[in-house]
Amino acid sequence: MSYAPRRTVLDKVAVDAAAESGVEVREAFTDEITMAEGRVAGVRGHARGGQPVTEHAEVVIGADGLHSRVADAASAE
Repeated sequence: MSYAPRRTVLDKVAVDAAAESGVEVREAFTDEITMAEGRVAGVRGHARGGQPVTEHAEVVIGADGLHSRVADAASAE
């Protein structure tokens, strides 16, 4: 037997768990990926109606689908 939850369900579970563990969650935020020394180093974006912000990160997770901008920026297969 196998079980495959819909992405809408699985994504909500993952986002809720991250938020509960103290992660700041920002949905619909990214405008572009920032690079440093040939690797993804953060994101630049803004919330709806908000001021532009650049965030630097040790780890950037691209959970943005089949045509991921993060995967493209990192030249991931």
